[in-house]
Amino acid sequence: MSSRKSPMNGGMKSRSFDNVSSNIERTGPSPPRSPPLNQLNSSLRLSHNSLPIQTPEKLNVVQNPVFRGRTFLAEFLTKDWGAVTALSELILNDENNALTESLLEVFEASNKGKKLLTWAISKEIQSAKSVSTIFRDTNEAVKFLAVLYHKLGRKYLESVVGSLVRSVTSFDKEVHDKDLFVRKILPLANELLDRLFSNIDSCPSPLRRILGYIKTQITMKFPDVPDAGQTIVCYLFFSRFLNPALVSPELYGLAEERPPLVAQRALILCSKLIQNLSTGMEFEDTRDDDLNRFVRGKLPNLRSFIDNFANLEEMPERLFHVSTQVNQAALIKISNIMKENKSKIHSVLTRSDSKMSFLQIVNAELFIQQPTETTGNNSNATWFNKNKRREREKIGLLHDRVDRNEVTIRKLQEQVQEQRENLEVNRKAIYDLTENNKKLNAENQRKNEEVQQLWEIVKQLQQSLTLPKDITHNE
Repeated sequence: MSSRKSPMNGGMKSRSFDNVSSNIERTGPSPPRSPPLNQLNSSLRLSHNSLPIQTPEKLNVVQNPVFRGRTFLAEFLTKDWGAVTALSELILNDENNALTESLLEVFEASNKGKKLLTWAISKEIQSAKSVSTIFRDTNEAVKFLAVLYHKLGRKYLESVVGSLVRSVTSFDKEVHDKDLFVRKILPLANELLDRLFSNIDSCPSPLRRILGYIKTQITMKFPDVPDAGQTIVCYLFFSRFLNPALVSPELYGLAEERPPLVAQRALILCSKLIQNLSTGMEFEDTRDDDLNRFVRGKLPNLRSFIDNFANLEEMPERLFHVSTQVNQAALIKISNIMKENKSKIHSVLTRSDSKMSFLQIVNAELFIQQPTETTGNNSNATWFNKNKRREREKIGLLHDRVDRNEVTIRKLQEQVQEQRENLEVNRKAIYDLTENNKKLNAENQRKNEEVQQLWEIVKQLQQSLTLPKDITHNE
């Protein structure tokens, strides 16, 4: 055996990386000390009775600094809770949930997604002073739930909301009469709620378990507040999940593009109707008696739905499946974000070992360095070379650009929608003013005619009362 450090040992600086990689790659007990890589092809033999031994290709993967660096990052995030705390501020400012989704994927790939979600939920509930403030502001739990809604709830939304979106899209013209419009919407909303109430089991089990866990924790936190858990579950399910899909179906894959204006009016009215139903509030306008009767009629079904929907009180062990490619992409995205916010995250970390590990992670060489020792056939088995690294960096930049463009497009769509609503309001106002002007003009014309008639009568009376001059002179 040569006195030179073999690639299996890796030296003192990379020993922690080798330990992490070995724990991931090995499926059985640790094999005996291996010879150098250039002797593995001739020395490794597998027998039917022996435990699985790593092949040279796998050993080369383990020794790859890129693989070891990302594995160390995953261990740093999932084992050092100070790292998650340091990333909390970045999560709250994560507009398109890119960091939030990546962090949840990395934890779920390490079988710790449940721990991360439980931490965020407990943090929000324990810090709340009243039921009315829970999950109302932007926080880690709300961000993680938004990611889970998109990952787990799209098929469920399609089965519940999809037919309603397609029905209102077929409306061919604007309906100015509000009563007629309400009569067209109520049957569609009734069908939507019937599908919702009768297909509880079609909702993904992880979502039901998460909301059931939240309901239990809130009931324990506020035992003196009646129906506190049910109220929050209603808010999280309808206001944070179902209604946003109704208002913006194109963002949830329920429509290819923004629906027409008349369809948007119908979807917004449905969302308001369901929102009032979930909060138990009635419409204040006396002209909305039909809507209020609809809300009162559906309240018992809603209470039964919430009780049965959130009756699973334990958090799910696994939230969703994470492939190796998705996990690696998430680690790359997190590492880029950590590099961009190096000083901010470093100042939040309190432990010295955490600071040292963080500085090692944000060092670019940890992720882009290639193995310096490759011998024999293993030189052709290296995972990442310079060209591939550059291509991945370009792809990462393109993905980031796409994410930024998506956020910009979403903001523009919201602005366009707001302008459309303003135009609709202005158009109605102009229409009402035009009708009022027509009525006023007709009224003025009628009054002018009456004045003209009165003037003619006055003239006749003046003529009849005026005496001839010759008669007056004779007298």
